Amino acid sequence: MSVGKSYTSAIVGIAIEEDHIDSLHDPIWDYLSDYQRFATDGREEITIQHLVTMTSGLDWAEWGISYGDENNDVIKLWLECDDQIACILDLPLVEKPGTYFNYSGGDMILLGEIVRNATGMDIDDFGGIYLFEPLGIDPPKWNRFDSGVVDSSGSFYQTPREMMNLASPIS
Repeated sequence: MSVGKSYTSAIVGIAIEEDHIDSLHDPIWDYLSDYQRFATDGREEITIQHLVTMTSGLDWAEWGISYGDENNDVIKLWLECDDQIACILDLPLVEKPGTYFNYSGGDMILLGEIVRNATGMDIDDFGGIYLFEPLGIDPPKWNRFDSGVVDSSGSFYQTPREMMNLASPIS
């Protein structure tokens, strides 16, 4: 399991606390206005909470598939998609949103785009200012797709010591 997904979810919580996002119960389409054409066939029911809990219902294949395998949907985003957000949202809905857990980097990437649209800042920049810097931690360096979309599914660089520093204020 990727720690980056936990960071992404925490940053979404901060965006709510800072009044950039109204609620976990908001439909994702409130923050993805350029992609309204995909809000069909049950996908219009997907909320931010469904993404945070990886229960969007989208047909995402990642868990149990090697990241060296081109059938892994994360790898497909890197190799086959010019618009990662559209590629994720175009996936068929195979479960009613909120009813079935499916480990999904795609859900996390959508959250990164929601944070960008809600705050006007990429998730890595927003997280740096509101999560990492207040704790005295250098923000991790996140990978970006060629399109500029931040891979907020966990593709970032941070040392184990930096990760320990994040936990220190909690203990």
